[in-house]
Amino acid sequence: MKTQTVTVKDIVLDFTSSPVVIFETDFSTSRDSSEEKITLCSWDEIRRKDIRIGDKVAITVDNETPKIIKVLPHLRDGSEIEVFRLAS
Repeated sequence: MKTQTVTVKDIVLDFTSSPVVIFETDFSTSRDSSEEKITLCSWDEIRRKDIRIGDKVAITVDNETPKIIKVLPHLRDGSEIEVFRLAS
């Protein structure tokens, strides 16, 4: 299992309204791309882990599927953007 620190570039919704974290990485799991995505279970997971745009997060890649292990808030410089879910 591979572990790496990456930067969260954006948090968007997928077609099922699940949050998707887009991050930039130096490695490619299954494609020739430096941008990867992680679909999270719910907005509660973003709130619970306090994931922000610009955060450094530790991820693992197992079977070509990246997963956020933890957010690294001690690496924040104040430029990170908190994400809020809009009421539907």
